[in-house]
Amino acid sequence: MKDLINKNQNLFICILSVIAIITCVFVAIRIENQGKSDNIIIEDNNCKGNTSESKNVIKVDVRGEIVISGVYEMEEGQILNDLIEKVGGLTVNADTDYVDKSLNRASKLYDGQKVYVPAKGEFIKLDSSDNSILIDSSKININICSKTELESLPGIGPSYADRIIQGRPYKNIEDIKKINGIGESRYLQIKDLITI
Repeated sequence: MKDLINKNQNLFICILSVIAIITCVFVAIRIENQGKSDNIIIEDNNCKGNTSESKNVIKVDVRGEIVISGVYEMEEGQILNDLIEKVGGLTVNADTDYVDKSLNRASKLYDGQKVYVPAKGEFIKLDSSDNSILIDSSKININICSKTELESLPGIGPSYADRIIQGRPYKNIEDIKKINGIGESRYLQIKDLITI
């Protein structure tokens, strides 16, 4: 028996080595397959993450009588009401009549937009013929003002006011010159009375 073991010692060593190599290869393949399946899960998670991050982010400046003023990042497609909720709502001093009449809570936000909520009494009433017109004590915001406020501007009647409203939003006040019928001379009459 001893002689048989001695004669076949090399054969036993070879067999044991082959078994060890096969075991190592099997373990390595199994570990590699587990790693690949983990990578697939990670890639799936990243894909899901990229879907939510692919939405465009816009920045909107909110001032006036809101709980927390500042510049807010919003997702493209969100509306003014979403922004009002995000800033904590209006303060008790907010002119809610103005907000209800002049701000469209369903309007879509755009990048670089400024939203201003006035305080009670910040707007003064002036009588013009039969209508009571709200005039901003500083300037009229052509992106959010009412048709009546636009008609209070020199040279702007009902049809021009409608065109201005349809042309919103404006990136700067000079964009109003793109409205049919508002040329340089009419723009010069109103440029110091308007803002965005």
